[in-house]
Amino acid sequence: LANELLQAYAANRDRGGEAHARCYLASVYYFGGRFEDAAVESLRALHLIDHSPPYRAALLGFFSLTKMHQGAPPDEVLTMAKEAYDLLEKLTGIAEGEAVVRIAYAEALHYAKQEEAAKKAVAAARDRLLARAAKITNPAYKRAFLGSVRENGRTFARAGEWLA
Repeated sequence: LANELLQAYAANRDRGGEAHARCYLASVYYFGGRFEDAAVESLRALHLIDHSPPYRAALLGFFSLTKMHQGAPPDEVLTMAKEAYDLLEKLTGIAEGEAVVRIAYAEALHYAKQEEAAKKAVAAARDRLLARAAKITNPAYKRAFLGSVRENGRTFARAGEWLA
């Protein structure tokens, strides 16, 4: 089904649709532990998404996590995560993927042995999540935001590990 969807986007020359579909497919591969496939789809999507800085930021953050799992050199991972983070800061936020960008940047710093910078980045990521959660008035939605979103849970876990 995913391949049919990708072919339809490509046949219609819908670069944005194809890029988004590839991003989602990459995330399915990533969470399934298929890091090579996730990297391939991320790279394909990256070539299609130059026109959209918010999606490029989210994809770069996600791709840097994928590369980290593949054992890529720390400088390569950090360069990718830093580009994502810089885009996020320039945009002052993005609708989808902000938490991924923030935790990817913190983890890339940690992976590159920049421990103090990693601690600052994960504290800022945690604080941003808490600030966003404070705006959610429905208790069930707030619990889901804080506890069910993978990258949010990952952020809180890293903050607990690194800042203890």
